[in-house]
Amino acid sequence: MIGTTGMDGGRGGRAGAAGDGGTARGVATAGGAGRSGTGVSRTRRTAARFAASGLLAALLAVLVAALAGLAPAVAADRLVVRNLCAFPVWIAQEGLPGTEAVVRLAPKARKSLDVAIGDAVILPTTVWPKAGCDRNGENCAIGERRSASVNSALEATWCSAEGCRSWFSLELNGGYTLPVSVEPKAAENTVAGCSPAACPALTTNACPRSEDLSTGGRFPKLAGQDLRMRNPKSRETIGCFTPCGKLTAPERLGGLGFSKSDRQAQAYCCTGAFAGSEACRAGPVDRTKYAKLVDKACDGEADAWAYDRAHGLHTCTGPVRLVYTVCPKG
Repeated sequence: MIGTTGMDGGRGGRAGAAGDGGTARGVATAGGAGRSGTGVSRTRRTAARFAASGLLAALLAVLVAALAGLAPAVAADRLVVRNLCAFPVWIAQEGLPGTEAVVRLAPKARKSLDVAIGDAVILPTTVWPKAGCDRNGENCAIGERRSASVNSALEATWCSAEGCRSWFSLELNGGYTLPVSVEPKAAENTVAGCSPAACPALTTNACPRSEDLSTGGRFPKLAGQDLRMRNPKSRETIGCFTPCGKLTAPERLGGLGFSKSDRQAQAYCCTGAFAGSEACRAGPVDRTKYAKLVDKACDGEADAWAYDRAHGLHTCTGPVRLVYTVCPKG
């Protein structure tokens, strides 16, 4: 439409110039009439440009309004992180756009993180603690995800659409570092699963030092494994492997270097003949010292292995606010 208006103005100008121009060539005194036709043409083109500009402005206004309607709303205090440790910790997160990737918390400090979600947006989020970091919260002694996924992680899926649910769990099926807890605040909740999960006694001192990973004796050399994860340089204990993590982590980090698909790891990583919830639960993984430790230390409210959803998955209806605490016992 914008292009058509401009072209029509141009055609009017050319027609006027051609008709008046012929008279100008025959009669010298008609030159003024030729200029008058050109003036009409310019006026029409100017009017067309103003009309096009107005239409364009209107279209831009509609576009801006549409984008504003699609943009996620910011819901403050959806996630609160607290540090009750006697030392500083850094809280790392993935999945929260517009929020700092790493937040430093001094002892006893807390911080609210904004979770930006729209009316029907599901936003997966992972949060975990780090310690012994540099000034930027990187190169950490504990919780550095690039080295191994051994973290006391909170995973949450936020949803604000009418009738949908938000989910959260303490994901200790990748191991743990520091004791943590999570408490939901959901005034409009209508389901029983919206309950706290706390693991205050889950310290590295409690990590199993002699775990049987022999798959019922099939691989006897894998019995009596120490699940403690150590700093490669200082040898300080910085976390606790899961049975699957111990079997598959690189040797430089204290693992055994198997693949999850290797027969030695299948029963503990829920792969191969042990793939799926029922098949994996029927194997040895749910009876390991690690699984029993997590179940006891977290009062059955956290995941200890890949399909351990019977314990760790929590759900809430309505707006929910999660309070994630590191070192809940101080």
